Amino acid sequence: MGGYGAAAYSVAAPGCTVLALAPQATLDTEMADWDRRFMKARRLDFTDRFGFAPDMTEGCDKTFLVYDPIQQIDAVHAAMFRGPHVTKLRARHIGRDPQAELARIDALRPLIDAACQGTLNEGLFYRLWRKRRQHPQYLGRLAGRVQSQNRPNRLVQVLRAAVSQVDHPQLRRALNKAEAAVAEAPESGSE
Repeated sequence: MGGYGAAAYSVAAPGCTVLALAPQATLDTEMADWDRRFMKARRLDFTDRFGFAPDMTEGCDKTFLVYDPIQQIDAVHAAMFRGPHVTKLRARHIGRDPQAELARIDALRPLIDAACQGTLNEGLFYRLWRKRRQHPQYLGRLAGRVQSQNRPNRLVQVLRAAVSQVDHPQLRRALNKAEAAVAEAPESGSE
């Protein structure tokens, strides 16, 4: 939360480190008319000095952006941040609320601490992000994504992998149901 503010107002703290989770670059209707979220905030003036967050981060020592590249709007905003001080931390399937997901897997606090201590880097982020592989909610969302693609054999593979990581009753039930559906389905060469 507050990724736009952290980036936009970082100009007031030259040499700082910014950790921004799915930040908006701007809500200026001339530059981001494709982003239909935050309609009330769009009424504010984004044409002043602090209106385009990427420009404001140029004085930062480091800017870390955590976002889901699958969330197209977040990916477009992240693409507007450029420069040698910007590190884009792509967290596939983190969803629309990276703060909540990182907190759920106990990675948010260590990320913030590392940013404050100046030890945050890509390697540390991706080591922390790997914790999602032991989190049932993340694994369930991943299985749901595969299920929505109507790929029953792939769904069984994903659920078997998930259950091998986390013995969770809902994942186990989903696996049993998916295996039964594949067993009952007529043979097809589509997968």
